Amino acid sequence: PAPYIEYTVEPGDTLVAIVSRFRPDGADFEDFAARIIDINDIDDPGSLSVGQVLLIPDE
Repeated sequence: PAPYIEYTVEPGDTLVAIVSRFRPDGADFEDFAARIIDINDIDDPGSLSVGQVLLIPDE
């Protein structure tokens, strides 16, 4: 399987909601969020753009 899932940001999405949706059981919330921010070079986690494609670690 691919190491990442491609996720397209939809209206109303927040980083918190995306992390909550994809975080593996037992994974630390803040660590998983930090990985998404780092992998996608997100400057401002509070301003995702609709249609933006994020790479989410697939664990």
